[in-house]
Amino acid sequence: MLMSIKVIANLPCETNEMKHVSFFRKGFTLVDDKTFMNILVVDNNTVWLETLKRGLNISGHEVMEAMSANEALMNLSNPNTPGIDLVLTDYVMAEMNGIELLKEIRMNYGSLPVIIMTAYTENSLLIEAFRNHCNGFIEKSYSLDQLMQEINRVMQ
Repeated sequence: MLMSIKVIANLPCETNEMKHVSFFRKGFTLVDDKTFMNILVVDNNTVWLETLKRGLNISGHEVMEAMSANEALMNLSNPNTPGIDLVLTDYVMAEMNGIELLKEIRMNYGSLPVIIMTAYTENSLLIEAFRNHCNGFIEKSYSLDQLMQEINRVMQ
């Protein structure tokens, strides 16, 4: 019998089902050939943030939100934060942009996958992102299907 991740997550820690939740969060494939991940979404636009959260939750992923790059870095460094499998970040943000966040992630978290979202499609931005080992790049405005395709491509 298949159960949703939401139902399994409410079971006591001693059960085998709870062990499966940790596998879901680490990106292992266990149900319907789908991979469930913890995704950190970084965007200073609350509408985009909520829209992304809902779409990713519907797709079965757990979402942690950050409204700035600094908040994202605090979440990543917090030992109580569940393991993040992917960072999905906007490019244009106050204080620190998506490329600067990418550089910090590379310096402190190695190969943690990062996808940058932006409405700006200048070649120089793409070149800088990929020089800094960005895993993916997606132009706003995109559909949930396009986003999921990019996430699946990056996570293969």
